[in-house]
Amino acid sequence: GNVSFTWYKGGVGEANRLSGPPADAGTYVLVASIAETENATAASVESGAITIEKRAVTITPDAGQGKTYGEEDPPLTYKVTAGSFVDESHLTGELSRTTGEYAGSYAIIRGTLETTDNYALTFDENVTFEIAKAQQAPLSIKANMTEAFNIWYGSGFSLTAAGGSGDGTLTLSLIHISEPTRPI
Repeated sequence: GNVSFTWYKGGVGEANRLSGPPADAGTYVLVASIAETENATAASVESGAITIEKRAVTITPDAGQGKTYGEEDPPLTYKVTAGSFVDESHLTGELSRTTGEYAGSYAIIRGTLETTDNYALTFDENVTFEIAKAQQAPLSIKANMTEAFNIWYGSGFSLTAAGGSGDGTLTLSLIHISEPTRPI
């Protein structure tokens, strides 16, 4: 006679009957039914539980990602380094990194990256995001003194700074003060 197959999820019964073969990960029951003919009696055989395992996939952030201090973070990228997806639409969200804006290393983390229940997603946490120190522009200081290389008591002078970048403090100190010499 004719053999037909019926799939069930969560136990045999009309409420759990599937319209066709399962496509998602999970545990299913397959029942084979033989139609009655003039030479055979109708029968059903339950095959037992059949499990479709989740597909294992490992995501690894791309090495060498980073920025220079003061810049915006670039989008973080990754590769599938083990396993595969049936198609990329099963993966949504994006990677993130631990917080911090100073020069140094920061862990790249899974963030909102998710997949469907058909996949067992593993994330490689051994890749870091590097923030490099910013290059500072040179700072030059020029003294405008009333007399070349001598500062006399009561005489005036000024300093002019140009260039530089970033924030900071500039401290000036007089290192040596001597009594002025007077011509005789």
